[in-house]
Amino acid sequence: MPMTRENIILQCETAALGVLDLLSAAQKKEALEYILRRDEWLLGLEFIIDWLDEYDQKISSAQFTEFEKAYKMMALTNDERLHLLRSMVIEAS
Repeated sequence: MPMTRENIILQCETAALGVLDLLSAAQKKEALEYILRRDEWLLGLEFIIDWLDEYDQKISSAQFTEFEKAYKMMALTNDERLHLLRSMVIEAS
């Protein structure tokens, strides 16, 4: 997928949608507002990661991969929050 603005937004939305069931209604609304309406894609993803961390949520490796793709498209693969999110991945049994 080419790294156009539209594709970055789409990937950030995909990452967010994959974990929305772990967030409150207000958090869902706020995160998508930042990603889709305010052009603050990274901030929306950061909020999601912070909320997941705050409530000790765990995610699957597939969910993590969608965030990783978004961060890669923004050239942020070494970002601190992405590393934090990686620590929340549960291993498949």
